[in-house]
Amino acid sequence: MQMSMLVGLLFLACACLSREAWPKPMQVINTSFDNSPFVSLFAAQTAKHAKTIREVLDRIRSQYLNVADIIEFETYVNNAYSSDLAAEFVRAVPDTKYTDFLLYNSFFEVASNSMVALMSGVSPVGTYMGYSQTIDNKISYADELYKYLQELTYEVNYMDGEYSAVAVTFAGSFGYSITRSDYAELIISRVFDNGGKKPFPAIQDDNHFSFLVTELAKKLADGYELPSQLFQSFIYEIYETKSLPTPTASDYFIRSGSRNYPYSYLIAFANFAEYMGQILTTDSVGYSRTLDSSTDDGWRIVQSPERYNMEKPMKSDFRIIQIERALDSNVKDSRTLDSFSNMLRTYPFRQSTTVYITTFSGTEEVSNLQKCTNIMDAAKSIVACADPPPPTNWLSVVLSLALIVVIIVGWVFGIKNAKKYEQGLYENARDTRSLKAKRGIEKSSTDQVSRENAPLKDSESNDEIVV
Repeated sequence: MQMSMLVGLLFLACACLSREAWPKPMQVINTSFDNSPFVSLFAAQTAKHAKTIREVLDRIRSQYLNVADIIEFETYVNNAYSSDLAAEFVRAVPDTKYTDFLLYNSFFEVASNSMVALMSGVSPVGTYMGYSQTIDNKISYADELYKYLQELTYEVNYMDGEYSAVAVTFAGSFGYSITRSDYAELIISRVFDNGGKKPFPAIQDDNHFSFLVTELAKKLADGYELPSQLFQSFIYEIYETKSLPTPTASDYFIRSGSRNYPYSYLIAFANFAEYMGQILTTDSVGYSRTLDSSTDDGWRIVQSPERYNMEKPMKSDFRIIQIERALDSNVKDSRTLDSFSNMLRTYPFRQSTTVYITTFSGTEEVSNLQKCTNIMDAAKSIVACADPPPPTNWLSVVLSLALIVVIIVGWVFGIKNAKKYEQGLYENARDTRSLKAKRGIEKSSTDQVSRENAPLKDSESNDEIVV
């Protein structure tokens, strides 16, 4: 009996712990710039997730990319590439080489099809930025990459007073996807610029994806930079120099188009202290969007890799139009970080392969791993992304089953006792009738004997005597 109760309690505990709720908070690392120079942080997180990284690399070489593309890339590099981060990567992940570091970072950079949003908040909260990290669904194994990247993703929180900063990245990455610098009073992120001078070619299929990954890896070996690398160096340089880049923070990333990026990018800036926000192309001129809270629709900007059509806004990318309309309908009046975060969990900002969505204000951050299921229309086009069903409350289930068992046992026990009770009443009634019958017979016999033994009445003794 005691053993069965123990097993039941263990089952109940396991069931309660196994329930799953979405969205999930991502892993957060609290540190400081002194305790975690980027190389040290990179090395620690790469070593921590070495098994998963090793599995991704195995699949990159055996399944995800074409062998011919990989051979061409490695022949091109010819072991000429080296860096401190690559050395730490090889040290942390067994049986790897420097070219694996380049392939790994190129792989996830090309696989990204993300979006960014800016919103002017209500005083005194400043400007918000939201970013969704999504795997391009043109890749046939996008669902696998989505799961891997969720395992690898983390948020790092540098707690250094006025130089504090927050960033989101993944283990083995040499940069940040989105970051906030308290000293610069800036939040920064990026997406591809498909309308720029060096547009990122839209992925067609797996073979095309393989080609794009190895081509980017070649460029990184040649010294090209990614914006994510500069996001990382930006906050570290501010801490080390105790000053802002000159002449402006945006110039740090644009440099009049002279930065050596492999593709054109759209860089999003949110100055949370001055209620300012802007999206600029890394091509020195040609595209700019700026928050303007004095207009009906200027208080928010949503940006995909496709440029906004300034002349004919309604002909812009449907992703931009759809999310901006959703913000207009549901967030315009409140403009809180929570309402902004919740609204960005709408398709197409969130899709079935959206790894995470993070939203930053000047003082808060909400970074959650995501999960949803794409909903298709009759034409097989995605129209929405539905939340998974709420987690089963196993405690309620177990208690309900226990209550059912108690009721059934009580019902059976009641029936058995009722039958015994009825049987007892029947036997008691029968015994009572038998006793009464017996007493009746005895009384009848006694009365008869009494009558037989009584003296006869002499009716003739009353005759008259005549004198």
